[in-house]
Parts: sequence; C-alpha cells; structure tokens
Amino acid sequence: MSQARPRSLLADATRAARLRFWIVIVGLLVIVGFVGSSGYDSWRSYRHVITATNRELGNLAKLLAEQAEDTLQTPDLLVRNTVTWYESERPTPGRAADNKLALERPACRRCASSGSSTSTACRASIARAASR
Repeated sequence: MSQARPRSLLADATRAARLRFWIVIVGLLVIVGFVGSSGYDSWRSYRHVITATNRELGNLAKLLAEQAEDTLQTPDLLVRNTVTWYESERPTPGRAADNKLALERPACRRCASSGSSTSTACRASIARAASR
C-alpha cells in the first residue's frame, strides 16, 4: 500500500503541472485575442477618422471656393452693370463741366509749361475742345 501512494502523488503532480500548463496557454490565447481585437478596433477607428476628416476637408474646400466665387461675383456684377449703364445712359456733361475740366488740365503745352491756363491761346483751345 505504501507504494501506491507515492505513485498517486507523482501522478497528481504531473496532472497538476499539465493542468497549470493548459491554463497558462488558454490565458495567453485569451490575452492575445484581446490584444488583436483592440488592435483591429484601433486600426478601424483610425481609418474611420481619416475618412471623416478627408470628407470634412473636402466639404470645407468646396465651401470656401463657393464663398470666394460669390465674393468675387458681387463686384464683377456691379462693374458690369456700371459699364452697361455708362455705355447706354451716359450722362453728357454740359459746357460748364467741359470748361471746368479743361481749366483743370491745360489744353496746350505752352500753358502746362508756364503753369497758367488763362492765356488767350489756352482759352481758344478750350473753346475748340468744348465745341467738339
């Protein structure tokens, strides 16, 4: 009887070591599974964030382009309307306006060099320019 007992202890120790080995292996597999799952989730989340960021940047670029286009269309439209109005309904200034403009800008080189626009030659030039 005494021999059966040591053999049983040895078998129990071997069985316990084998059980411990398999518990460690299963624990490691569970941990590796969690690490793999977390890694996959992180990678998927990263791809989702990158996709969303690219989409938002595209939307922002389109919005800024449309805003810049609208901003530039307004003055362009105003200039076009002004040109159209000026070409079709240009107010013709009277003789008083022509004379005033002619006096501000000397009509001949002689008046420009002397600094005087009241000479007789200048008045004749102004009268000729106003009659045209």
